[in-house]
Amino acid sequence: MSTIVFLPDQATAVMPKRSYLNNEHGLMSWLLTQDHKRIGVLYLITITFFFLIGGTFAGLIRLELLTPQPDLVASDSCGAGNAGRCAFRSRQLARRSGRRTKPSCH
Repeated sequence: MSTIVFLPDQATAVMPKRSYLNNEHGLMSWLLTQDHKRIGVLYLITITFFFLIGGTFAGLIRLELLTPQPDLVASDSCGAGNAGRCAFRSRQLARRSGRRTKPSCH
């Protein structure tokens, strides 16, 4: 014997007015929540963000290891205050390896 199941009409289906996504509004309601569903969404966003950062750094290290000379990352890595020295260092390394570089914007 078979059972017939009647499903609601999808054209007239209505979303619930309150869900875990729109229960409260604002950034602090998301950051200070105790709702396990919101915590899961925040966890997935955080994991994705740091996965992309880690992948970027892994790609930079692989690019660095393509050649024996330190091209991208050196032991005296450049900070924000050393941008001019950084440009000079990269041109100096390129000359040492015999590669031609574009002239700096003078």
